[in-house]
Amino acid sequence: MKLGPIRALVSRLPASRRLVAVAAGAALIPAGAVAYAVAVPTSTDDAVPVTMTQVDRGTVTVAIAATGSVAPAEDRQLGFAVTGTVTRLDVRLGQDVAAGDVLAAIDDSNAAAAVEQAEEALTAAQQGFAEAQADARTDGTDTDVSTGCTTTALASWTAPDPDPTTSPTPEATRSATPDPSPTVGTTTPPAPSLTASVPAGSPTPAPPAPPANSPAAPTGDPGDRADGSDSGCGRAADGRSGGDPVLRARQQVTAAQLRLAAAEDDLAGTVISAPIDGKVLGVSGTVGSTVRAGDTFIELGAVAQMQVTASFPEADAARLSVGQPAVVTLATRPGEEFPAHLGQVDPVGSVDGQLVRYGVIVDFDDVPAGLLVGQSAGVRVVVDEVTDVVRVPVTAVSRSSVGGEDIVVVRDGSGVEQQRVVTVGVRGDQYVEVIDGLAVGDEVVDG
Repeated sequence: MKLGPIRALVSRLPASRRLVAVAAGAALIPAGAVAYAVAVPTSTDDAVPVTMTQVDRGTVTVAIAATGSVAPAEDRQLGFAVTGTVTRLDVRLGQDVAAGDVLAAIDDSNAAAAVEQAEEALTAAQQGFAEAQADARTDGTDTDVSTGCTTTALASWTAPDPDPTTSPTPEATRSATPDPSPTVGTTTPPAPSLTASVPAGSPTPAPPAPPANSPAAPTGDPGDRADGSDSGCGRAADGRSGGDPVLRARQQVTAAQLRLAAAEDDLAGTVISAPIDGKVLGVSGTVGSTVRAGDTFIELGAVAQMQVTASFPEADAARLSVGQPAVVTLATRPGEEFPAHLGQVDPVGSVDGQLVRYGVIVDFDDVPAGLLVGQSAGVRVVVDEVTDVVRVPVTAVSRSSVGGEDIVVVRDGSGVEQQRVVTVGVRGDQYVEVIDGLAVGDEVVDG
């Protein structure tokens, strides 16, 4: 059998297919010719090139990546304090506003009338309080201005003199206390004592009773009730006002002041003003729309401080911590990378299908201009990094199938290649740290 045509055919095939073609032809030619076909030489131009790389020193970085979106660092949901009809709307979606700008307003006629009524009620309460104080002074009581409590004027009461027509009993004698240093030639009259000396066995005289027209001495606490229980200066034990008219009037003033403050807040809440500089992200109505109290009418975002929100699976989230360096990439800015750092890691994950994911917030080190709210962004967070270490590309290290060691293929100065076991440290995204087995300048096969 002639092999010339077969040899010519095989020589025209690519190197990757020649062995297949030769094996396929083995079934059609004698055994002796098979050896000749296998030995067909191939061109040196078809040999797979070997890439060599030198071991160097540098940084090995481990990072995890995710996809997120750009969002304002601060978002305000603004609404009206009362229900009403929109009478003014000065903004539109996407408009930039400054802090203090009026954004929208509703009809304030009802809120203004409520303020007037509250002011009138406060005036009447203050007048009633003044009248109660005046009546208390007429009754011989003083008023604590800070609390509104009335107290009997203890300082104005003095014990009455005894009835001059009443003589002490014969047994009762007044004791005198002599002056320790009397003046020679003079006689010092004894000072009468308020207590009488009573002979043994005699009954103790009762204190003199005040005359019918003199005020009785006050007893007990000013806030005590007639039954002896403590009312707390006109206040019952359960906290309600007792019988003190001044205290009741003071409470009415306080209640009127609170109602006026609430009415004034409602009136101010008929207008929405921008609390911060930002961009209008949402408007929930138009002029003539009826809005309810507390509902969001305008959404305002602080676009000057943009950030990226993303989420990582729980396997990666365990390696995240606040402050780690990160890099952000934007679809609208291909080829650019923006330095950032991890600003927040959610402590509680959320279920996403079969995975549990943890949200993060990535803050730009320097916010780039022209960011769009909601645009997609790639996030790469550096979770481990070593610097100034011996390293090789990750493609240069393989795992031995026998002992499981990390090995590299090293070429010596004579061009001979041999495998070498190495000890590795941090396995990064592009490089592997080599702790032992290689030196800077060694040549290894890359891939």
